[in-house]
Amino acid sequence: MSDRPTLLVALNLAGDAETLCLKAAGLARRMGADVVLLHVVELPVGVSADAPVRVMDAPGPTSARDMLRADAVKHLEPLIDLMRMHGTDAELLLRSGRAPEQVAAVARELAPLMILVGSDVATGLRRLFQTSVTEAIILA
Repeated sequence: MSDRPTLLVALNLAGDAETLCLKAAGLARRMGADVVLLHVVELPVGVSADAPVRVMDAPGPTSARDMLRADAVKHLEPLIDLMRMHGTDAELLLRSGRAPEQVAAVARELAPLMILVGSDVATGLRRLFQTSVTEAIILA
């Protein structure tokens, strides 16, 4: 990245990812900032990162981590294209692990001017017992 300020955009590939990218593109243009799109690949509980997974149309098995990363890239590339169409380039960064800790670690590395996080709204009992990713990032 350059000497320009950085906007860190933490994406969870939920329904608001496109809206978040468009907002980030507008902010980056106004602020003269670079954009880093971060997605954290979280493996399901009990699944080893190196567990072999067979993917349709693939020549052989791959690891669970590699399969999830490839799927994330497939979904993130259109968002990068969308940002380019709105006049903003973005760098894609993938990490593995728990999202709050990884977002906090990347924030420490990049020292962004701003961190944008998609909504992770919990409702009902889940809201009472589970911390949102945004809250967990703030606490990390």
